Amino acid sequence: MDLKSFSGFDNWRRPPPSERAFYSEALDHYLDIVSPSISNATLRQLFVNTFANTLDTTAYVYQKDDLPFTYIITGDIEAMWLRDSTIQVWHYFPLLCKSPDFVQLFRGLIRSQANFIWRDPYA
Repeated sequence: MDLKSFSGFDNWRRPPPSERAFYSEALDHYLDIVSPSISNATLRQLFVNTFANTLDTTAYVYQKDDLPFTYIITGDIEAMWLRDSTIQVWHYFPLLCKSPDFVQLFRGLIRSQANFIWRDPYA
């Protein structure tokens, strides 16, 4: 399969930092280190875009009662949010020790999940 045959592939770029749902310099640094090991330029750009996509477009960290909460947009089945939100950020776990931004993201997600379980443990 020729990846360049995808419509608009050359335009696949991450949003600028100011327009990302969640921004961390640690993620950009990680991508700068890992992506050069992918020799094919098309696959390299595909990796950068897809690896960062959850954080760039669906991860929202917010404060409530001076505590971080995180909401991950997962799709259309709200009862599956606990599972889906965990799976969507699982591959960022190695970055947890590299940045307080990721600590806040994960703490906020765990806090949000615990809050939903507390409200409705059967959902």
